[in-house]
Amino acid sequence: DDTEVINNTFYKNTHAISAVNAEGGDQYVGNTTVVNNVFYMGPAQGVWQSQYGTHDVYPTTSDYNVYYLQDGTAFYQSGLTALFGWQGLTSGDTHSFETDPLFTNADASDFSLRSDSLLIDAGDSSLTNATTDFVGNSRPYQLSAPDIGAHEYQGYAALSPPETLVNPTKRANT
Repeated sequence: DDTEVINNTFYKNTHAISAVNAEGGDQYVGNTTVVNNVFYMGPAQGVWQSQYGTHDVYPTTSDYNVYYLQDGTAFYQSGLTALFGWQGLTSGDTHSFETDPLFTNADASDFSLRSDSLLIDAGDSSLTNATTDFVGNSRPYQLSAPDIGAHEYQGYAALSPPETLVNPTKRANT
């Protein structure tokens, strides 16, 4: 069966995802899609693949993901420490990048995006099965590309209309 990991936020997990071809009779994991996710990694390996059994790992699609290595430790299989090494090993994550996602307040479990986050409108726009975010907001916001991660940025808070002055007075300079 196909496995899809789309528009999620992984925050300081020991291991975020392990895509394993675990053979059990005629059943094994394959065709895994990992797209539009944030991997904000703590002090351990975060994303890795492995293989068991006689079948090769089936093609895995991994792209439009953001990786942030908080503590400066390796987080890829084989000791890779940078995204370009992972891209060279897997030929995936062509549109992925490394950056701080700029969450509103991750320490308080608020993983919504700040207005200056590079994850806004940076997701894969060809996906049609992720139409709402973690809290139920429409995805994408205002018909742009979807954001990367679990929360879709909703724009600036609406401003109140300016007050209308009924009898403005002019003050003299004194």
